[in-house]
Amino acid sequence: LAGRKCYRFMSSDGSVFGNRIEAFQALINDATVDMKEIEQFKEGFAQEGWKEKDFMPENWLIREQSSGSSYMTSTGNILASIETALSYMVENEYSPDEIDNFKEHICPEKIQNPGKKAKQKE
Repeated sequence: LAGRKCYRFMSSDGSVFGNRIEAFQALINDATVDMKEIEQFKEGFAQEGWKEKDFMPENWLIREQSSGSSYMTSTGNILASIETALSYMVENEYSPDEIDNFKEHICPEKIQNPGKKAKQKE
């Protein structure tokens, strides 16, 4: 881990968290914390490559990497694939419109034609 920065997060009650996601999950589960504080904390995820996208469900983030994308739910759960994200959305009763919007934008060729590989650009 030489050269890599390592961050720890401390809550106002002195609890220490090993990463931003653990701290975020604790923050959103604390009834005494207001939404403004949660939104401010959430902005820090941009430092780790997380972004908001219009097609994502409300309060979800995406981290796009060459090895594939990861998705963070509004409750801080990390979903490591498109399939896992879609299963999560179905299991948690997201609306058909939210699911369809996600499918259409995230990987339309793969989702709509799962047996066929997407055409490569020449």
